[in-house]
Amino acid sequence: MRAPRGAVLPLVLMTLLLVGAAAFAMSFRVTLDSLAARSAVAAAGAKAQAAGALALGVAALSDSLAAGLEPPGSFGPWPEHGITGTVQVSAVGAVTLEPDGTASVYSLVATATAGRATAETEVVLYAAPEVRVVYRRRRSRVTSPVRPGPCALDMPPRG
Repeated sequence: MRAPRGAVLPLVLMTLLLVGAAAFAMSFRVTLDSLAARSAVAAAGAKAQAAGALALGVAALSDSLAAGLEPPGSFGPWPEHGITGTVQVSAVGAVTLEPDGTASVYSLVATATAGRATAETEVVLYAAPEVRVVYRRRRSRVTSPVRPGPCALDMPPRG
């Protein structure tokens, strides 16, 4: 039995549509995988930059305390070491030590950005006579250029 004359063109077009849809799906998956890989690389770079900035910030804080100076509010960046992150320093209080008296407690927050990824690492320490870490926390976030629109919960009530 023979197919009707007008059935060949729709069959060819349907075959081309299926092949095109399969090619699009494969390229879409490859694109998503490459975006995920780039994001992971950027996050790893930001974490490494933040860790390096924190290490150099602790050393700079230790040096300023050893010299008897009040530490500045921030340290960094250190382009000579390849570190683009900065460290914010704030005094958070004092701790009483048995044989030595009291020591000031400082909070250092290192922030570094690589691409769209931003990593933050925080450490709380005191120096009496050497630096002792009390608390350490690593925070990571990925920023996006897309800003969300207004939410119904953010709008003022009507009436």
